[in-house]
Amino acid sequence: MTFARAIGSPTKAERAYQDIVWALNACVMCLLRGNKRQCGHLTLHHRNLDDKAGQLTLGHREVLLLGAWHHQGVLMEEFPTIELMREQFGPSLQHHKVAFLEEIGTRLYVVPGARTQALQDLQDMMIEEGFQP
Repeated sequence: MTFARAIGSPTKAERAYQDIVWALNACVMCLLRGNKRQCGHLTLHHRNLDDKAGQLTLGHREVLLLGAWHHQGVLMEEFPTIELMREQFGPSLQHHKVAFLEEIGTRLYVVPGARTQALQDLQDMMIEEGFQP
């Protein structure tokens, strides 16, 4: 059995936005936390309705550039346990979803329920201001 992407392929405009996001070349959560190093290779996280797994994906324009730890909980060789990674980089969306979302809300002073939107707003502001890693 194969599964098709529920949101289809990105349009040219969506792909252009994603290319701009990729050009940030930094995990937006690591930047928010002030981490001195990145938490792994970069990936695009497609945001979901209400930030809940299994809910509708909001589309190819609703993406966050996250490192492997913050996005998928991937461990690094020098920090071989979930506890060590969390100590170094903070909570992971994969392993500590509630804490991950709460940290966004706390650091950006936003209301509950708008957390990944707030992180994307920060990412978009960085793009507009010409952020350079």
